[in-house]
Amino acid sequence: MITNSTYDGLLYNTDWIKQTLDVPSIHFDSAWVPYTHFHPIYQGKSGMSGERVAGKVIFETQSTHKMLAALSQASLIHIKGEYDEEAFNEAFMMHTTTSPSYPIVASVETAAAMLRGNPGKRLINRSVERALHFRKEVQRLREESDGWFFDIWQPPQVDEAECWPVAPGEQWHGFNDADADHMFLDPVKVTILTPGMDEQGNMSEEGIPAALVAKFLDERGIVVEKTGPYNLLFLFSIGIDKTKAMGLLRGLTEFKRSYDLNLRIKNMLPDLYAEDPDFYRNMRIQDLAQGIHKLIRKHDLPGLMLRAFDTLPEMIMTPHQAWQRQIKGEVETIALEQLVGRVSANMILPYPPGVPLLMPGEMLDQREPHSTRFSTDALFRRATLPRF
Repeated sequence: MITNSTYDGLLYNTDWIKQTLDVPSIHFDSAWVPYTHFHPIYQGKSGMSGERVAGKVIFETQSTHKMLAALSQASLIHIKGEYDEEAFNEAFMMHTTTSPSYPIVASVETAAAMLRGNPGKRLINRSVERALHFRKEVQRLREESDGWFFDIWQPPQVDEAECWPVAPGEQWHGFNDADADHMFLDPVKVTILTPGMDEQGNMSEEGIPAALVAKFLDERGIVVEKTGPYNLLFLFSIGIDKTKAMGLLRGLTEFKRSYDLNLRIKNMLPDLYAEDPDFYRNMRIQDLAQGIHKLIRKHDLPGLMLRAFDTLPEMIMTPHQAWQRQIKGEVETIALEQLVGRVSANMILPYPPGVPLLMPGEMLDQREPHSTRFSTDALFRRATLPRF
C-alpha cells in the first residue's frame, strides 16, 4: 500500500511505481486526491491514470468527502486490472454494514455527477487556478511588505498551474535526498509558512509559531486544516470560492498588522484571553509569540519531529494481544512522562489520520528520539501557556 498523495499534497510518479514494483497488486491510498482524474496536470501521478499494467491489479481508494461534494464518510474504491470479484465482494461485505446510510450513498452519486464531462473538468480547473492565484498574491504581498510576511512552501517561481517537481538540489522543499522525477507538489494543497524556521529546519532568534496564527484565523471563522510548529495547511477544494480565498488573504494581512502593532492578547485574541484572563491580562502578542518560540527552540521540537521515526520502538506483543489485554481490563492510565519502559495499550500518533509513533504492544525505551519526544510533549502540557 502506498499513500498518494500525502496530507500536505506530495504526489508520486505512479506510472513509474506501477511499472517497477514486482508485485501482483498495488493499493494506492489516495484519500486526499479524489479529483486527479479530472485535470491534465495529474496525469501519471494517480493510481488510476494510464493504461492497465499486464499481470497487475491496481486499487485506488479515495475519500470522496474530503475534497469533493459528498457527506462525511463517503468514499470510493477504484480498480484497474483483472481481479477476483467474488473474493473482493466478500472482503468488502466483511468490513461494511448491512444497514448503509442512503444519504451518504446518494451524496457519492451526486459528487460523481458533478464531475461528469467538461463541467467537472472546469470545476477542478477553477480550484487549481484559484489556488495558483492565491499563491501569487501571497508572493506579491511578501515582496511588497515592510519587514516580515508569510511565505508559501513552493518553488520560487510558480507561473503556471502544474504539479511542481520536488527536484534534487533545490532548496525550497527541504528534502536533502530527493530523486529526480519522483515526487511532486499538488497546487491545491497550500502550506503557509510563518517566520521562525528555514527550509532546512534551522531556527531563527525570533519567530511566530503557527499556532498563534491558527487561533487568530479561527476566531474569524477561517478553518486551518493542519497546524505545524511554523506552517499551516489549507485545502483549496471545489467549495473554496474567490470570497473565501480573499478572506484568508485578509486574515493573514490583518494578523501581520496586529502583530506589528503588538496588540494586547485581550484585543487580538479575545477567545484565548477569556480562557485565562489573569494570565493574559497584560500580555501582548509579541511576548506570547516569543515565549512559545523560545520553548520550541530550547527543546528542538521540529528536530524531534523530524527524527521521530528514525528508531522503532520494541514490540513486546502484537496489537491484537494488546487489545485482548485492554478488553480484559489489564491496563492502567499513567502520565505521559512515565511512558518510558511501559507497553502501550493504545496507538499514539501526532494527528489523525497519521503514521503512529507508537503502536499497541510496543514499548518506549530510552533511545532517542522517542523518550525525549514524549517527555517534551509532557513538558509542553505542563507549561504555563493556557490553551497551548
